[in-house]
Amino acid sequence: MINLPTDLLETEQFKAMPALEKDSYLDRMLKKILELNPNGITAPTIARSLGINATTIWRHLEKLTSTREGYKISYGKTTVYYPNGKMIHHFKKEDLILGDKAYSFFYVVNNFGKFMYLQEKKQDRLGASEVVGGLIIPINKLGEFVNAIIESSKEITKIDGVKSK
Repeated sequence: MINLPTDLLETEQFKAMPALEKDSYLDRMLKKILELNPNGITAPTIARSLGINATTIWRHLEKLTSTREGYKISYGKTTVYYPNGKMIHHFKKEDLILGDKAYSFFYVVNNFGKFMYLQEKKQDRLGASEVVGGLIIPINKLGEFVNAIIESSKEITKIDGVKSK
């Protein structure tokens, strides 16, 4: 049994949407489906429930895992997708804006532990905020991570002669 969002469009309505809107809509719906199925779900199960090609579902689920909005575990030939976890706390009230990108910092708890989730966003063609990347750092390794960034910054300064602020 699969839990589906209440605002899910009928298959024919979805198929009638312009391509760009379909992609954005499918990303949002799959994220909701993962959240509604916290014990995991496979791409073929979702595809059968929605009446959409399994490869299309898989491609969008892979995007969610690459941006760290979800994660996957393979059991032999079966891949199960999970929501990333519960975002417990947004560390900064406002996003950090650097050029055309925005960054959000979250405290996340999932089956694997406690993490800082650094989310990279940009505005999509419709003006909505779209996640384009992400990092998940174990909370107990944050100090090491920050030190590595500082050391890398020093190395870049030696190579480029440009000091970061």
